[in-house]
Amino acid sequence: MTYQEAVEEQIDDIMDDFDFDKVHKIMEFLNWEWWFEENEKRVPEVSELRKKAREYLRYVAKHGGTTGSGGFTAQCKKVYSEEENKSFVWLTLYWGLNSMNDGICHN
Repeated sequence: MTYQEAVEEQIDDIMDDFDFDKVHKIMEFLNWEWWFEENEKRVPEVSELRKKAREYLRYVAKHGGTTGSGGFTAQCKKVYSEEENKSFVWLTLYWGLNSMNDGICHN
């Protein structure tokens, strides 16, 4: 299996297990809207949530690190196994209302 095939398989697994319907219901309840082309602002459909999540996962798989918007956070951790003498990629997808700041707080 190639690296790209392994990544796509992992992305497919995430997409199958992630509860996009629940995210959509929460967004509808909160009236959490995204901006779309031609200045259209509305709650995204489940298919649009899925499309954006897949884009974020593919991006981090290619570039590493973390990216996201609209409540989504996609993350890629690359791990090297000395035992197997090869690298592995671990993708994660989150959606939520919390935010995080790793900066230093000054009084």
